[in-house]
Amino acid sequence: MSLEITRRKRGDATVLDVTGRLTAGAGANQLRDTVRELADSGQTRVLLNLADVAFLDSTGLGSLAAASEMLRARGGQLRVVNATGPVRHVFQITRLNKVFPDFGDEDAALASFAA
Repeated sequence: MSLEITRRKRGDATVLDVTGRLTAGAGANQLRDTVRELADSGQTRVLLNLADVAFLDSTGLGSLAAASEMLRARGGQLRVVNATGPVRHVFQITRLNKVFPDFGDEDAALASFAA
């Protein structure tokens, strides 16, 4: 299964609804490229909705870290919502849930941009 990314605006944030596998190869590159394109156009508050991500490997995690750094360097932020099942487990065992806290819902994640 390939990766699909759908964009939508919520206030001054861009929500990326991610579907599929965020793994080495096209998936991780596609996410990085999408976030780079958003950052280049001045959209630096990005919320990743991972509800439909079936699997995340170390390269996928690396792409999240790179995307977060890219946005942070431009004064922005990356947030994660709806990491479930194996994706949530990967965040927990790597302790990246401390770096990318998974908010309970989209509204809470969006509110955190203002905090």
